[in-house]
Amino acid sequence: KQWYQRRVAITAGDSTNDMKLIVILMGVLVVGAYAGPVVSEVDSVAISWEDVKNAYSKLKAMSVEFVCSAKLHELLDILGVPDELDGAVKLAQSIICGERALQLQGDAEGELQAIADLFQKVKEYYNKMKLYTKDFVCSAKLHDLMDLLGVPDQLDGAVRLAQNYFCKEEEVPVGVGNALSEVEFIADFWERVKGYYAKLKQYTSDFVCSAKLHELLDLLGVPDDLDGAVKMAQSWLCKNEELEKRSLRQTREGYTEALINCILELNKHSEHYVCHEAAHDDLRKLCDTSDFVVRMSRGTICN
Repeated sequence: KQWYQRRVAITAGDSTNDMKLIVILMGVLVVGAYAGPVVSEVDSVAISWEDVKNAYSKLKAMSVEFVCSAKLHELLDILGVPDELDGAVKLAQSIICGERALQLQGDAEGELQAIADLFQKVKEYYNKMKLYTKDFVCSAKLHDLMDLLGVPDQLDGAVRLAQNYFCKEEEVPVGVGNALSEVEFIADFWERVKGYYAKLKQYTSDFVCSAKLHELLDLLGVPDDLDGAVKMAQSWLCKNEELEKRSLRQTREGYTEALINCILELNKHSEHYVCHEAAHDDLRKLCDTSDFVVRMSRGTICN
């Protein structure tokens, strides 16, 4: 976003790789507000596109974590580049770190959508299970329930969760109104998280991640009893959370599977214990997964 005010002359070639790099650079500009300022200044001198490409190709051979945390003079020394070409190296660094921001943003949105979709399916299968007796559903094998409900293999986790919640839920006495079930609350919760995430994306990550929860509640016009959903949405937008989440190095299916398994494990224990902050480390050992997954699982149960 600061580049609009800079006098940087780039002579672009017409090769496919040149065009790809230009598209990436345009994307970096678009998400500048999300990624935060990667570059503070670029010298107001003409930068050769060849110099930028050479620096970019060399930096791509290094780990993105190092490139995005390194000082400019460190990169100049490693690349053996004279000081007068620092603008080319700085621009190449910005492109690489912007690529990472684009990827993290896309991954975060996709995974959040996958979780919201998952719990909508859990709610659907839970409501279908209510057509059968508790004895039948709770004694049935997973594959039998999947066949009965007509569920494809890739959604077995949703059936496992639906069965788990159905069987641990107490029978509703005759005459009691149709209160929302825990599953319905959870499905609604994640839909709210998705909605608040979309609204918070309109603001810079620096603002969102440094804001107090009550400030975000006021900004979004959300009542205090929905603060858990706003807090969860804030977590998905903050860079440190995203980097930690991606360190799982899992596919989206693997991530949701880890979340399902952790929720099932936590449901074996009392809500009072699971929601007590002092229990977090012990619960992480029980789930045997990342800190981020455990917090998302606890948030699902405790909110």
